[in-house]
Amino acid sequence: MADNVYELIVENAPNMIWMSGKDKLCYYFNRSWLRFTGRSIEQEQGNGWAEGVHPEDLERCINVYEDCFEHQLPFYMEYRLRRADGEYRWISDQGTPVYDDDKTFLGYLGSCLDIHEKIMGQKVIDMAYYDSLTRLHSRQFFIDKLTESIQKCRQGGSKVALALIDLDNFKHINDTYGHRSGDIVLMKVAEVIKGTVRAGDVASRYGGDEFVLMLDGADVLTATAVAHRIDEEIASLKFDFGAAEVHVSASIGIAEFEMSMSLESFITSADKDMYHNKRRRKHKMSRESESKL
Repeated sequence: MADNVYELIVENAPNMIWMSGKDKLCYYFNRSWLRFTGRSIEQEQGNGWAEGVHPEDLERCINVYEDCFEHQLPFYMEYRLRRADGEYRWISDQGTPVYDDDKTFLGYLGSCLDIHEKIMGQKVIDMAYYDSLTRLHSRQFFIDKLTESIQKCRQGGSKVALALIDLDNFKHINDTYGHRSGDIVLMKVAEVIKGTVRAGDVASRYGGDEFVLMLDGADVLTATAVAHRIDEEIASLKFDFGAAEVHVSASIGIAEFEMSMSLESFITSADKDMYHNKRRRKHKMSRESESKL
């Protein structure tokens, strides 16, 4: 009687439930799983279930399963599984190793939930808050946070400074080596900038090849020191694009908030300083080239 009760519970559970043996092959899927995929248990058994996993998620999914299986560890992962109507849905999959009374390993018991709406909702938030390429904060998120910091400055006399970072000759990299190479440069520069962020600071991709760092509680001297470190680390980067070794540099503008400034004029002040430094850098490089002739 007890076995029948357990079977009824598992078969009719809202969660999608699966079981595998010691050979890593799955032999059981409950009704919720089969209704979801629209396939028979014969089709899903063994490694058949993997046919429904999204191709982009399959390798990661299999690696997690096999690595945990080898060490008999519980796991949790999220991946896309094809529903009966052909739509791929994000599901969570929690696997637990199963043992008999003698502590002999029998395989795994897994329980899955459709979390598609939750994942897609988070993706919408991520798109609003983060740049998809660099994973730095978005321009709008930066503007919102800068607005908050300016209000604090006006109310309590705190400080905030900006470092506006513009890559030099970035268009040349895109035109010469391709946009994928340009993306690699942007992602690597973003890593450099992330390494300078303190609690309360906001690093953002402000434009195509332009970044901005809001330094909460900082004055112009602190911002200048941070900018110098960023400048040195960017200059030390090197990229191998085919037969070419490419180096990059950046021009950085600094501004400290003053009470007479609006948000727009604050950013403009950093922008003007950045262009001043860019012209000075170009002039210096031109003079160095002439001296070599």
